[in-house]
Amino acid sequence: MILSMVFSLLTIILVIINLIPNKKYIYTVRAYKDSKAGAYDKAGKSILYLASPSLKIASTSASSVKIKWSKVAGAKGYYVYRKASNGSWKKIATIKKVQQ
Repeated sequence: MILSMVFSLLTIILVIINLIPNKKYIYTVRAYKDSKAGAYDKAGKSILYLASPSLKIASTSASSVKIKWSKVAGAKGYYVYRKASNGSWKKIATIKKVQQ
């Protein structure tokens, strides 16, 4: 399902929602004018959609926080990000070799 489209001078952004977790999707785009269609990338661009982990704050102390999340089927690892309330996201950890 298409949620929205954003047009700028040189690009078009299409937001597609309701993807199924742990499913591979392949996309390609083809331009057309009247009844003529242009070339397209036959291989397309693929993405494996993974669900968002369910994040919880497990505990806090004066100088630390423990976070936990549910494992995501198909994930081989996780990137952990942090931001200040008015800042931008910064990757603070990479979790590798997650056992399913």
